Amino acid sequence: MPRPSTKLPEPSLRNASEAHHVPIIDKMMILIDFIQASNGSGATIGDLVTATALPRSTVYRILNTLTSHALLIRSAKGSYTLGYRLVGLAASVTVEMSQEELHDAVHPHLERLAVETGETCKFSVLDGLKASVMDVVQGASAMSPTSRVGAKFDLHAGAASKLLLAFGGTKLFNDVMAQPRQRYTDRTLIDTSALSDELELIRAEQLSHDRGEWNDSVHAIAAPVFSASGLVAGAISVTYFASRDESAVEVKVREPLRTAAHQASLALGHYVRG
Repeated sequence: MPRPSTKLPEPSLRNASEAHHVPIIDKMMILIDFIQASNGSGATIGDLVTATALPRSTVYRILNTLTSHALLIRSAKGSYTLGYRLVGLAASVTVEMSQEELHDAVHPHLERLAVETGETCKFSVLDGLKASVMDVVQGASAMSPTSRVGAKFDLHAGAASKLLLAFGGTKLFNDVMAQPRQRYTDRTLIDTSALSDELELIRAEQLSHDRGEWNDSVHAIAAPVFSASGLVAGAISVTYFASRDESAVEVKVREPLRTAAHQASLALGHYVRG
């Protein structure tokens, strides 16, 4: 079975669209997230003020409003839990997304990532025993590698490919290992043991690196995008030409990539408590 996700790394960069947020809605979501994380035991106003550092008057007004709309329930002891109206709202959400819906949910985050890094960014999904490029945003730099929607790649080489293989479960791994694996460059991993170790590292770090596995001059970093079910829906990757200062390039793109993948996962309904 595909592996469910662990906790998403917290992004260090703010979403570029936050300037257009409504602050009171952001505060409301902070309170709802904290109450959800209480695992049904609830949270008092005091708990919420202490945990969030929001003004007590603000917390009080938000809780009263949410309770009046049946989004929260207040117990006789003054603790708040999630309200049953949320069940009805959740039931109206379509869990299974079409390919078009998946593309549209991820695309804005891919665009922001390309603008921020100046590099070509891709969103790839699993297609049988291949990684298929669903979306590409070309980097602004004249020295950005090119790619095309619909291109397919073997799963044993490349940042996005290895990431999809890493989170694809035991059967997928065995199926890929049963196929002949082409060595595209000296860096391509074709040994089963070495590839298995690499996939274990990818799962632990939730990052996948390609330092010339398909093409000596093209490198990439990929991060997972999780669905509402906790499974990997695809991989966002940043591709760039090899540099003598590889570490500096990785530092430049790593956190924007993590942030984009995190925001795309949220757009797909992924949420991890705690």
